[in-house]
Amino acid sequence: MKINVTPRRTSENFRINEFEVDDKLFNKKLKQFNSYKLDNIKLKEINNKTKNLIENTDQINNGNFKYELEIIDNNKYGIINFDLEEDLVDLIELKIKKDSNYLINYKSKNNCYHNGLIKVNVSDNVKANIIVVNNLNSESINLMSFNNNMNNNCFLNYLIVDLGGNTSVSNYYTSMNGNDSKNNLNSIYIGEKKQVFDINYLVDIFGLNNTCDIDLQGSLKGESKKSFKGTIDFKKGCKKSIGNENEYCVLLSDKVISKSMPMLLCTEEDVVGNHATASGKVNDKTLFYIMSRGISKKDAEKLIVKSNFNRLLNTIKDENIKEEIEKIIDKKL
Repeated sequence: MKINVTPRRTSENFRINEFEVDDKLFNKKLKQFNSYKLDNIKLKEINNKTKNLIENTDQINNGNFKYELEIIDNNKYGIINFDLEEDLVDLIELKIKKDSNYLINYKSKNNCYHNGLIKVNVSDNVKANIIVVNNLNSESINLMSFNNNMNNNCFLNYLIVDLGGNTSVSNYYTSMNGNDSKNNLNSIYIGEKKQVFDINYLVDIFGLNNTCDIDLQGSLKGESKKSFKGTIDFKKGCKKSIGNENEYCVLLSDKVISKSMPMLLCTEEDVVGNHATASGKVNDKTLFYIMSRGISKKDAEKLIVKSNFNRLLNTIKDENIKEEIEKIIDKKL
């Protein structure tokens, strides 16, 4: 089955327009799922039908975890930790009516299958910070969708830390329907061995004076592969809006493959759009300088890669959470 399809087709030679997976993934028999822990969150069961942006199957509607997350104390992060001992197909809703901070963490020791959809609606005059971490076992399959709706004068800041799984496919969509709002999407990915990442981000800007910033920082080593497809679509009527895309990938092996396809689409005149993408090896002079201080090559490369991540990690408001994510990244590197 072809999934994670780009909003616009490009040359078939790029082999980036979609991602191919085995149809059998969407026919899995699921067990009851209870392997999660909550901190400052209560659950409200939901039964609504929804469409998964990665694929057009009904699996997400027949999943084994379907809840709305409600924060108990808005002054603290609401945290849910999933520890996958069995397959998980989850639908999570966040109806954000007050300033809120969420951390959703997926991890596993065993090989597993994960297909998840996070739906977010941000009300007028509200700020929301959402951190999502994929720290699954190295042989797992991870499919992750994000579907966001933004209203007036609101701020939605995402940090997606994509580390785990043999295959990790992510699809992010935001509809900026209101005016005077801002959507930040910060993303970190680290590939090793034969990991495969397929990343597809799309933001539709409909309202006036909106801002969208997409920033990806990643590294690839071993024989890992990454495809990034990023699109900002300026719709008719979104005057005075701004959209920026930036991606940089550090290549730590001659055998890795890094593909990037940033796109700006526009049917409005009075807007500003920028995109930049680059990949390359660690600078030899920088590497030599750090190693001349008695640091090994491996640790020097780790320092350089981490320095690219720091700007994104600094968006985390809670120092304890920031430190925990840094430990996960250190272990991965």
